[in-house]
Amino acid sequence: MKEKFQKMFLYYPFVALILLIPNKISCVKAEILIPSETPSTLIAIEGMPGAGKTSIIFALLNKSSNQCLVLPSLHPVPGKPLPKSSATILSQRFHDWWVSRMKSVEKLSPYTKCVIFHRVYFTNLAYSYAYDNFLENKKYLADVHNKERYKKAKNGKKLYLLQKKLYERDLKDKKLDLIIVMDVSPELGLKRLHSLRSDSSWPWSEEIFLGFLKEFYSKELPILFKGKIIYINTDPLSLTETLEKVEKIIHEAACFEDSSKQSHINDPRIENSLIEFAAQYDLGTVRSPLINVFGYPTLYFRQHAVQMVNNTPQFFSVDRLNAIANNITVNSNSKFYK
Repeated sequence: MKEKFQKMFLYYPFVALILLIPNKISCVKAEILIPSETPSTLIAIEGMPGAGKTSIIFALLNKSSNQCLVLPSLHPVPGKPLPKSSATILSQRFHDWWVSRMKSVEKLSPYTKCVIFHRVYFTNLAYSYAYDNFLENKKYLADVHNKERYKKAKNGKKLYLLQKKLYERDLKDKKLDLIIVMDVSPELGLKRLHSLRSDSSWPWSEEIFLGFLKEFYSKELPILFKGKIIYINTDPLSLTETLEKVEKIIHEAACFEDSSKQSHINDPRIENSLIEFAAQYDLGTVRSPLINVFGYPTLYFRQHAVQMVNNTPQFFSVDRLNAIANNITVNSNSKFYK
């Protein structure tokens, strides 16, 4: 049975995850949100596509207690696509979002014991590093089709150097206690994504690009980030084994107390309303239980999360996080489900 589950994780990690998630959602009650004098622990789950980051995030959400805030990966809000522009401009936009998100996290930090990022701003740097090296790779450019794509993609500037300067100016001194890098070989990572019918767009679909991405995490990240980094090679691990490792790391880093209290909400009406909203934007069927996020019922999907705000479904975006942070700062008596 163990061997079958390990094989399932290698090629169908989200299916394996669903088998681990119980259907029952516990009831919760409202209490007063009180700031703590102890700073929260900020943990980022980073790494390669197909390494199991999303699977781990969903598993953590399923076991989520009121001690930790989970932030979804950063993407443009569906229905509001970014205008077509150069890679430099797009990277700048993501950088600005990260600066805004980190300011919000600073405000929310006293009200949660732990913040877990499903990717953090180092993803932007990793992409820039891989993008520059990829577009100068002779093996890739040997293909005529790739040469034409290269002419359209190359902007004449070193994207990584620009992003490093922005990072050093705006984000280098931001608090971040631990980065967990989920590693996987580019070939296996693509196979996993393909098995999920989640084929990545260019250049994420190119093994050469992913090779440079892997190189960033092993060589560049330790230079940029002087804090603690833990690498987990998921190639030979089952989902259960990977989750056990990640949970142990997070519990030790955040000094969790044993608690049976869950942040899950038992409200089928709200849950169904959020599911219907998500379906309008094709967010997929893989989702978390209904989670309380500072008083807002929230469903997490693979790339986005949606919340119920004043009986209206909204995306848990950078702007929403900022609104929550500002509201908590103004009103220290904010209620939340605990």
